[in-house]
Amino acid sequence: MKPCSAGWSPAIRLAARLAHDAPALPAALVLAGTTHRKQQDLSGLRIPVTKVFANNDGVARIADVRRNTALPPPHTRWMEIKGGNHSQFGHYGHQPLDGNPAVSREAQQAVVTQALLAALKPS
Repeated sequence: MKPCSAGWSPAIRLAARLAHDAPALPAALVLAGTTHRKQQDLSGLRIPVTKVFANNDGVARIADVRRNTALPPPHTRWMEIKGGNHSQFGHYGHQPLDGNPAVSREAQQAVVTQALLAALKPS
């Protein structure tokens, strides 16, 4: 069994598909910087799921994240990065349509790291 399946933006599609199609493989799923795909209902997953989102994200907008709250399982742990934006989930510069960050990249990525480490801890 894999310890954790995690994803950010486009990679999340693959991680979510893996968790959906082969739920026995990952031990946990961390969704970061994505609205979650409305075509993928993960509400029946039994593995731990964490959703990390940023309130200044202009790509995976907070309104869209909230609109899709029924898609992950009810036990999903929600982590909002206040002042974070989409571009700072990665390290490639500002992305068009994205909001401006009000926190440092390091602070935003520390929250994502914390979510990943928590997901990797044995239950």
